[in-house]
Amino acid sequence: MSPKIIDKDKKREEIFRSAMKVFAQKGIHDFKMIDIAETAGVGKGTLYEYFSSKEQLVEGCFGILLEDFDAHMKSRLSDIVDPAEKMKQYISTSFDFFRLEKDRLDILFDLYASGIPHSGGRPLFEGLTESYRRVKEYLASIVKEGVRQGVFRPVDANLVSAMLAALLDGILFHAAMGVTSIESEALPKKLTDIFLGGIVK
Repeated sequence: MSPKIIDKDKKREEIFRSAMKVFAQKGIHDFKMIDIAETAGVGKGTLYEYFSSKEQLVEGCFGILLEDFDAHMKSRLSDIVDPAEKMKQYISTSFDFFRLEKDRLDILFDLYASGIPHSGGRPLFEGLTESYRRVKEYLASIVKEGVRQGVFRPVDANLVSAMLAALLDGILFHAAMGVTSIESEALPKKLTDIFLGGIVK
């Protein structure tokens, strides 16, 4: 009988996704590795074959969350040419992504907080700054193209992209706190109308 072949990349991703379920229930500071091992259906020893520490596991989960978000965005925006329409879809898709699976919203700000260095110390995981930079660069590229086409007024693309990223983060934070609901499909349209009203010619 031949030995069972294990797809290590697939198993690694399964463990990450199990970890995100645990994070949503317990937060990323109060979980134990055994919680994730049990949810993933593996032994604790097997878990440590894939991840040497809690920190490595948390960082990997943040990476999975970003990959999912990027894939969701590409599926919605790749065929859109008009910059204003692309901006509308970006805002709408951002809310759709977290509306579809609330667990991702529950852990988003835990992950954010762990990626920010406190009092000059090291963050729990690296990569948060770079991920934000990529988001801002993408949004700025949409704004610059809109300005070039004459769709948007000649605005500071970097400032506009920072404003939009902060606006979306703020609304999602309120949703995670239970202060604002993102269930209404009218919310993205209202935000888009207000935001684009400041830059569309």
